[in-house]
Amino acid sequence: MFKNRWIKRVSIALITIIAILFVLSFYVTYFLNNRLPKIIAEKNDTAYNFTYEDLSFSIFNSSLSLKNVEVSPKDSLMIKDSIDATGTVKEINIVGINFFKLITKKEVAALSININNPSVNYYLKEKKDSVKKDTAQSKVGQNIGVSNVNINNGEFNLYSQSGKRHIANVSNFTIDFDGVRFNERTADKKIPFKYADFDIKLDSMFFVVEDKQIIRARKVRFNETDFELDDFMMKPLKMNGKFYVPNEAESDLLDIETPLLSLSKMDWGFTSEDKLYFKTDLIRFKKPKITIIAAKPENKIDKQLTKKVNIKTDAAELINIKKLQIENGKIRSLFSNASTVKYAINNVVLNIEGIKMNDLTRANDIPIDYKTFRIKLDSMYYRLNEMHTLTASNFDLTEKKLILKNFKMKPLISKNQFNQNFTKSNMLLDVEAPILTLNNNSWGLKDNQFYFHTNSIKLDEVNVKIIDQKNEKIIAKRVDKAAKKFLIDFNLGVDTIQIKRSRFIASQKFDFNNVNLTVLGLVNAYGKQLHINNVILKNPKFTIFGQPKRVAQREGKTSKEFNDIIKVDKISLVNGHLDVIPYQQKTPNLTLKQIHLAFNQINVDPKTIQEAIPFSYKSVLLKSSGIDFDLGKTYRLNTGALQFQNGSLTLNQLKLTPKLSRKAYTASLKKQADLYTISVNQLKGNGIQWGISPSKDFFLKANHMKLKQLYANIYRSLLPPEDTKRKTMFSQKLREMKFDLGVKQLQLVNSKLEYEEETAKSIGTGKLTFSSINATVKNINSGYRKKALPDVKVDWRSEFMNGDLRANWTFNPMNRSEKFNINGSISKLPAKNLDPFVKPYLKVSVDGYFNQIKFNLDGNDKVAGGDFGIDYQDLKVNVLRDDGSKRKLLSAVGNAAVKNDSRGKMKEEKIENIERKQDKSFFNFFLACILDGLKKALLII
Repeated sequence: MFKNRWIKRVSIALITIIAILFVLSFYVTYFLNNRLPKIIAEKNDTAYNFTYEDLSFSIFNSSLSLKNVEVSPKDSLMIKDSIDATGTVKEINIVGINFFKLITKKEVAALSININNPSVNYYLKEKKDSVKKDTAQSKVGQNIGVSNVNINNGEFNLYSQSGKRHIANVSNFTIDFDGVRFNERTADKKIPFKYADFDIKLDSMFFVVEDKQIIRARKVRFNETDFELDDFMMKPLKMNGKFYVPNEAESDLLDIETPLLSLSKMDWGFTSEDKLYFKTDLIRFKKPKITIIAAKPENKIDKQLTKKVNIKTDAAELINIKKLQIENGKIRSLFSNASTVKYAINNVVLNIEGIKMNDLTRANDIPIDYKTFRIKLDSMYYRLNEMHTLTASNFDLTEKKLILKNFKMKPLISKNQFNQNFTKSNMLLDVEAPILTLNNNSWGLKDNQFYFHTNSIKLDEVNVKIIDQKNEKIIAKRVDKAAKKFLIDFNLGVDTIQIKRSRFIASQKFDFNNVNLTVLGLVNAYGKQLHINNVILKNPKFTIFGQPKRVAQREGKTSKEFNDIIKVDKISLVNGHLDVIPYQQKTPNLTLKQIHLAFNQINVDPKTIQEAIPFSYKSVLLKSSGIDFDLGKTYRLNTGALQFQNGSLTLNQLKLTPKLSRKAYTASLKKQADLYTISVNQLKGNGIQWGISPSKDFFLKANHMKLKQLYANIYRSLLPPEDTKRKTMFSQKLREMKFDLGVKQLQLVNSKLEYEEETAKSIGTGKLTFSSINATVKNINSGYRKKALPDVKVDWRSEFMNGDLRANWTFNPMNRSEKFNINGSISKLPAKNLDPFVKPYLKVSVDGYFNQIKFNLDGNDKVAGGDFGIDYQDLKVNVLRDDGSKRKLLSAVGNAAVKNDSRGKMKEEKIENIERKQDKSFFNFFLACILDGLKKALLII
């Protein structure tokens, strides 16, 4: 009984409580539906109206449901400029809400908020300095605490303030936030609330950037750790269908497409100092296609460099990306006309690891740090200028290594277009390199200047062809700015450069083949100096093509814009070969074999570059196994080994040989001329200097030149007509030389000189021989740009037809009357030894003996005379027939007219007024004087 009574009482109590709660719930619902709108209207001090169609409340789970909620601007002119957004919500469900706090303290506290089908329109405000903005702060919801916030099937739109421009849209988005907290302490933060976790999904989005670009994505997934965009696109806003329009903006435009852009395992937010931090394991672009439409150069805004502040204290990492990845991308850049490709790269694979950016890196010239990276691509194209394109089939770059394959630099225009139009460069090129490798590289910025260092640059093969080159009269239309006048406009360091089996060609100018180049220790300090330790060329074959005279005269001017200082410790050429091919010929006329060349301490600077030889050097060494020089129709010059080092020259086995027989040479002559056959066993010289003077004049100087075992044969046929042109004296020849020649001493050692002359009636050739020549010539100087010179002095010692000849010859090149003196003697000369000359030419044979002949002659270009003396014995003359037999009668008459003996005394005579035949040489003039003395001394009458 008691038990039943207790159950009855409990039941009545429960029913009563339920009834009270039901009545209270009904009352609260009634109150909220009738009083809450009034409370909101009275207490709402924001710029918006807040309305809803239905509100329901459940006291059992403290839930509140609002349907068809709308937020719209109030109809008030005072707050019109404060409107930021409008929107509607189909339904809002709040569970576990604290209505007491909501009503009395205007604080939102709930277990969950579910917002279904919200549609928000946000209006960007235009900045107007003249309009005062309402700075009153909203007092509703200053504190919010919700365990879970869900937004389902939402839509967001961004408009201009007038609502005419649709700037952004996010469609069918779903947002799930856990642990949301908002209060006064979070209100001023970059993210004005705190949360424990979130998840965002949306079906599509677009966003207009600065009225120039539009960003689109089909699907977006975003949570605390991962972010993915499907079919991400960034397009120029202005398009002509599928085609781009020219870019008139001040900045570049982008067209980006990628099926997937994702970020994995992120951690991001703001520090207590409100600094953004961002960390992620991976940023991935899948098969992106990127097009850049460049802005017009004249429209671009120059970015001023901001002053960097070095931070010495440690700072927290703000950005940390473990890996950035681009898979199979395509990137290209168009000029501002939106049609011409500037560069394009295909199938790009990019991996960068360990990317960091913080307060420390921001203080650096390059504000991002990284551990490793790798860029690979299948092909690339780059339009270097209006003349050339660069292409390559493979490119592989890491922070330490670069490999470039099938590099090509090709012309865009023809030779005619190149020559008929102004261009930025005065050289049209065609370049190919199968593979380029750079190892152990490092680069970056230091003191706002780019630097690059590598251990080695290797090229297995390079082929460079200069298709055409403009002369100074058709130079490029624009000179680079002063800051770009240096050959290398950044700091560069290269330990080793190796180029193998390469070729450099300039059309019909030169062909350098089989070039194996090594450069050691290259360091370029931008704006200061380019220094190289060593340059080595191995086994190159140089071919140089002759140019027409009009080209040679108009080229060769050097730009005055050269500002570099280049220093090279040593340049070496090993086992080179040189061929020089004359203009419009196919075979070389000059060949140097097995060339070894070394320069030490080379210097090139703005001063030397203006000289004809554009560099200076401390020492030089030149070696060659020999020279082969075709001198034209008549002669060929050959040598054995030669060596030139620091002014000392050694040349072996020099030979000047006729290419024609004497008969063929004589038949080719229109007038009489000598035919030379010359050989020198060895030529040595020291103190040799040569080059181009500051006044652009060639000079050749030497302290001493020695010719050992010189052999010279001079042949002249008197069959062709005489050359009646005036012959100049040696003094005039030196005076009128067109370059600066200066040899202090020339020495002939153990040499031989032959002169042969032939007439139509002579029996063979008449021959004079000077053997065992040991002669010294001092002060051989040209008169070029000089007013006075020392006398040329010749000291001659030799055998003349087995007699002993001694002579001293003096003249001065600056004496325009060509004054000279020659004195000497001939001793112990058997008269029979003169037969090789007088027998075939005069058809006489001479017997007897010349003990001594003396002469001392003074003369000039017109006349000569002087002293002559002779001591002889048993002199007889035999007159010969054409077959060489003796004419007895004429021989007897001739001997009767000749004094056959001087009887042991020197018979002296005066030689007077011997006129020089202006069409004859100096030696003919000298012999005429000697013959006059012989006539006076020997003839009876």
